Amino acid sequence: MAELNTLARPYAKAAFEFALESGNLDVWSQALSLAAFIADDSQVKDLLSNPSVNAEQLVKLFVAIMNDNLKGEVTDEKIVNFLKTLSTNNRLSTLTAIAKQFETFKANHEKTVNVELTSAVALTSEQQTLFISKLESKLGRKVTIINHIDASVIGGLLVKAEDLVIDGTVRGKIAKLTETLLF
Repeated sequence: MAELNTLARPYAKAAFEFALESGNLDVWSQALSLAAFIADDSQVKDLLSNPSVNAEQLVKLFVAIMNDNLKGEVTDEKIVNFLKTLSTNNRLSTLTAIAKQFETFKANHEKTVNVELTSAVALTSEQQTLFISKLESKLGRKVTIINHIDASVIGGLLVKAEDLVIDGTVRGKIAKLTETLLF
């Protein structure tokens, strides 16, 4: 996994810098997300590893699928050229990692962060507003909350924001207590 991220990083950075410079962050974000989705398909993965399918054919496939899903043409020739570069260098399989790193660059630039809150029950809008306020002041970014419901947490919250994890769940506390008692 680390190797895949290492291979993807220069491509993601180049795509981000170009998209930022050209003012097309959202267009590139959408295109890379869709291309990553295509690359993750099992049939496409088989084609990516098939030596009888050349780079040009792979790019045509990606562009055709993207055009079908975007309800029109992939008008940004730079995106097509980016796919050609990836295909020529046998890097289309890194599209998922590229798209993820691109989104990280984009979120850092826009000073935003998605925070996953896992709770036993759905949070009320007042609770979400309170958490957003507290997290925005702690993280120094605009926060978007994604609330997951998992009854197995019993109570409390599990907060995940990038590399920050705060386990305030009853299940987490029981697990820590069990670990302490066993060792």
